[in-house]
Amino acid sequence: VPGGVTVRASNRALGMSLPTDGPRTLSGLIVEQLESIPEPGASLEVGGRRIEVLQVADNAVRTARILPAR
Repeated sequence: VPGGVTVRASNRALGMSLPTDGPRTLSGLIVEQLESIPEPGASLEVGGRRIEVLQVADNAVRTARILPAR
């Protein structure tokens, strides 16, 4: 998933329930949750989904993989 996609669009397209009361983009959500710019390979769980960071550039997450929660 591109990091610049909006959280609302991700929720609609993938049937998820990521929080929409904070950052507007997936990249922003990841950075907010981790409280730093992540390295590729970092992962976190948000809204019942596991998110893995694949690419980072220019202080933003460029691509991420969204998986079901463990």
